[in-house]
Amino acid sequence: MNDNQIICFLEAAKEKNFSRAAENLYQTQPGISRTIASLERELDTRLFIRTPGKPLELTESGRIYFEAFSNCQREFQTARQKSDQLKRRSSRTLRFGYASGWSISRFLPAMLRVLEQEYPYINIEVECHPFDHLFQLVLQNDLDLVLTIDTRLFNSPQLERKPIYQLPKVILYPKYFPRPSSPLQFQDETFFLYDDKTSPDINDEIFRVFQRYHFSPKIKRVKNQATMISMVENGQGVAVMDLWSQPVYMDQFDFFPLPDTHSIVLAYRKECENNPAMLSLRKTLAKELPALISSC
Repeated sequence: MNDNQIICFLEAAKEKNFSRAAENLYQTQPGISRTIASLERELDTRLFIRTPGKPLELTESGRIYFEAFSNCQREFQTARQKSDQLKRRSSRTLRFGYASGWSISRFLPAMLRVLEQEYPYINIEVECHPFDHLFQLVLQNDLDLVLTIDTRLFNSPQLERKPIYQLPKVILYPKYFPRPSSPLQFQDETFFLYDDKTSPDINDEIFRVFQRYHFSPKIKRVKNQATMISMVENGQGVAVMDLWSQPVYMDQFDFFPLPDTHSIVLAYRKECENNPAMLSLRKTLAKELPALISSC
């Protein structure tokens, strides 16, 4: 008896049909029939009542084996989850991610030094990924902890989010523009936006930012951030970005600070709370990071 026989039997019993079971398991109907027939021979009993034109029915023996195999499958899944948790608890590596396109060199090295002093036995691996990938990478257990903008993408019952900082927004403009003293001086400029899965309401956000200045910005959408930056660099308009965006620190640009902010969070899977070392590390990070950021 093997796993495939048990899986085929359970699926056929649930579907009451060999063809649908085969479809669900990406196998052929004759293959499923042969697998279950071989299981019946091994168990020396009939598992199904097969009546042409009618749904499959479990025999009395079939019901007994269905309950036994179902319990076995549940217990195996529970054991596997416990084993995975045990491995995570004994793990000595923390995979830390943040958004690609951010320039955080003003505090990341200091943050890593603090963590190394507090937890010399933990190896910290740092990775950069697009905003919209961070969410999935945390859920898939490919990252343990991420520093990111708080968006609806992270509204998952499986994730915990700890707010740690309010990141200012800025208007990015070419260096050769006259230095502005008010956002009103940008009211005749085109504001470039790019299609961003993490901020589906970005248009509304931009309009809200400038409502207090009593003007509605002229918005033009482009395909990606690289195009948006190129348009600004070539004097075709301006863009609203956050203070950690890499272009803010490039020689060809300057920026005007706005009173509006993004909420920055540390996000991680709730199940990681079971790892005392990781939980302690996250608490240290949440405590130290705001001070490190503010001191830069």
